[in-house]
Amino acid sequence: DSSRVERAAGAYRERGLTVTLQSELELAELSAGSPDRAPATPSDSRPSDVYVCDAIGQVQLLLRACKLVVVCGSLVEGVGGHNPLEPMRAGCAVIIGPHAPNVASTLAAVDAHSPKARAVEQLPCVDDLARALRLLEPARADELRRRGQAALGATRALE
Repeated sequence: DSSRVERAAGAYRERGLTVTLQSELELAELSAGSPDRAPATPSDSRPSDVYVCDAIGQVQLLLRACKLVVVCGSLVEGVGGHNPLEPMRAGCAVIIGPHAPNVASTLAAVDAHSPKARAVEQLPCVDDLARALRLLEPARADELRRRGQAALGATRALE
């Protein structure tokens, strides 16, 4: 839903962060006339603070390049949350929002294998996202990734 993508991108921009959408990169690539050339970059060529993957089929590629993933669909009511296992399997530290009823059983299974130290950082409210993004500090993100890998390795229920 493009309106959700725009709302999310707008929220980041309101906080002074630069945002790149995958669809913008694809459009730039198409307008360059060569779909098999190197991936396009935004016109200003500066790295973005936030990259929003709003295109189908790109997630696995992106997860391999990420250390920390915010699993959306859980930041606002009504979507239900997306599964955190995919980024966990890719070795990413995972932050998920407070509205994740669709994956509540998955989160419970993960927590059952890391009861003292959570393997997924779930925000109590969306306003805590800035605090949670401090997980980008390498030592904290590494610890969350290790917990996620341990939780995945401890149970077949998450496979």
